[in-house]
Amino acid sequence: MKFDARSDNELEAAVNRGLATAQLKGWLAGAEAMEKEGVPFHVAARVMLYPERRRAPKQKGRPAH
Repeated sequence: MKFDARSDNELEAAVNRGLATAQLKGWLAGAEAMEKEGVPFHVAARVMLYPERRRAPKQKGRPAH
C-alpha cells in the first residue's frame, strides 16, 4: 500500500479540528465533525473515547509510526 502524506496530513488536521469541536460541544459533535471531513465515524469515535490509542503527532521530517 502506497503512503499518501497529503491525505494523511488532511486526516490529521480533520481529527485535530474534531477534537477542538469536542472541547466546545462534546465528543459526539467532535466525532460528527470529523466524519463530515472524511474520517470514518468508527475512527472518530475511537479517537474521542480512547485518546490513549491515538497516534502521536508527527514531527517534521519523521514518520508518525
